[in-house]
Amino acid sequence: IRARATALAYGGAFVCEVESAEELPHKKAFIRDVIPGELVEAEVTEEKKNLVEARLTAVIEPSPARISPPCPLYGTCGGCDLQHMVIEAQREAKVQMVKDTIRLHAGISAEAGVTLIGRELPSCNYRKRILLHCDPGGAMGFYRSKSGEVIDVQNCLLAGDGINMLLEKVRKYSSGFTSHAGSLVLEEHG
Repeated sequence: IRARATALAYGGAFVCEVESAEELPHKKAFIRDVIPGELVEAEVTEEKKNLVEARLTAVIEPSPARISPPCPLYGTCGGCDLQHMVIEAQREAKVQMVKDTIRLHAGISAEAGVTLIGRELPSCNYRKRILLHCDPGGAMGFYRSKSGEVIDVQNCLLAGDGINMLLEKVRKYSSGFTSHAGSLVLEEHG
């Protein structure tokens, strides 16, 4: 299908208007790794009554906000959904999603606007807390998107230096507890 991305949806996919598939009239497509305004090609992976889920296959008209994701695990690790966008575009998409949700589900407009707390934070190395999942094989990390598979993470690009240093120290002992622990929270104080 050909589709034009319009807005971020809850869960990291983007709502897209299907433009080219005659067999899918008036349906919306949910596609990951796109940016509002982009025209893309995608392969339908699941069809539902009023929408389809699809996998991006090509970007026909790229957005100027598109970048190469800085994290080498992007697309494998399910921890981040928007690293293919410059940080300003990520933040704007999130604000617009909140406005749209309030309008669509509550029937009101956010006349005073929606303020994004943390707009001044850098795009990387800012998180003071992460939740890591463990598997019996010794992996510690985040779940692969739409899966229960743990993707082993040695260093999280979004986590602060203190969290990543702690992750390195905890990793030395992980073989002793990952078979017994389902998850582990690392939190930096001060």
